[in-house]
Amino acid sequence: YFHIPLQSGSERILKKMNRRYTPEYSLEIIESIRKRFKEPFISTDIIVGFPGETEEDFKETIEMVKRIEFDFAYMFAYSERPFTTACKMGPKVDEKTKKERLSYLIEIQNTITRRKVRSLLGKTEKVLSFGRAKRGGTLTKSLNNRIVVVEEDIEPKREVFIKIEKINGWTPIGRLKWE
Repeated sequence: YFHIPLQSGSERILKKMNRRYTPEYSLEIIESIRKRFKEPFISTDIIVGFPGETEEDFKETIEMVKRIEFDFAYMFAYSERPFTTACKMGPKVDEKTKKERLSYLIEIQNTITRRKVRSLLGKTEKVLSFGRAKRGGTLTKSLNNRIVVVEEDIEPKREVFIKIEKINGWTPIGRLKWE
């Protein structure tokens, strides 16, 4: 599991955010991770509507999200915090535009996440049990930190192999694999 805080796909906006990296640097890190690890789970943080963000800056963020294909993203509309440097920056992005951009970004990322989760169907995963699922079965985490529900009851802190048989929302659901 790797969390790479992209924040924005626009180098100009990253500079305004006082980030010391570029979108291309984030991409290089992610490509390196994907070369070294089998099926890494990569998440990110993205903020839309930072002061001064143009439509072109936002498009650059969308293109980077499509190019990288994160497994999951924490996505937010910029909200002003008093006494920060950013609250003095302009021009401000209006609330309607921020909401529209965030909604579109969420739609794009959800499509990517849904496809990636569906690709797990039929796969065997090694998981570690850690609790009871609300609707029965066991909560587990895969080696790449993905939550997987196992239909059987398993005592906590046990490693088992499961086969993913269905998907409920974003959650893979599997059964114990006996071999």
